[in-house]
Amino acid sequence: MSSLAAREPLTRRRVLESALALVDREGPGSLTMRRLGDELGVAAMSLYNHVRGREELLDGLSEVMVGEVDLGDAGEPPRDVLARFVHGIRAVALAHPTAFALVGMRPLRSAEALRPIEATLGALRALGLDAERTAYAYRALASYARGFALAEISGFTLEGEPLPELPEDALANVAELRRQLALADRDAAFSFGAEALLAGILELAATDLRGRGS
Repeated sequence: MSSLAAREPLTRRRVLESALALVDREGPGSLTMRRLGDELGVAAMSLYNHVRGREELLDGLSEVMVGEVDLGDAGEPPRDVLARFVHGIRAVALAHPTAFALVGMRPLRSAEALRPIEATLGALRALGLDAERTAYAYRALASYARGFALAEISGFTLEGEPLPELPEDALANVAELRRQLALADRDAAFSFGAEALLAGILELAATDLRGRGS
């Protein structure tokens, strides 16, 4: 740690960003108040002025990563906002795979962390979905993005692993598609699923609007 870095003001944001960089570089076991204090060039007790402990650090990792999701410009079409949200979650996961695997399923607990959620909910409402369907659609989009990203980080089933010899009359679809499953383009696979979800949500919203107009 340079003397210049040690003299930088200690803020909550700096603590959280340093924690994320530490996990990215050294893994989840490195995330202790003592190790983080060493990283920042301060006593571990100084960190408690900004975070209350490891649990709050974990929440903070989520906050910093979600903050990297590109929210785009105000006034974008709702579909573009939704696509940006889904692809943004995966982009963050790929940029910080270790940290995302550690905290990717934690609840978001700060107003800053909830900003992308606010934008996504607003886009769904702008499509004309009622409150209940908005909640369902958000859950579907967020679950798909996070679930795909976590599976991608840990490794997909049938990807890159040799399969056992299969009897001719068993697992016919696995046998037929084993090469495609093993070599599937991850970007294309993610986009396929995202587009299918978005198309379904847009169609549902249009159907609801037609129903209310009749």
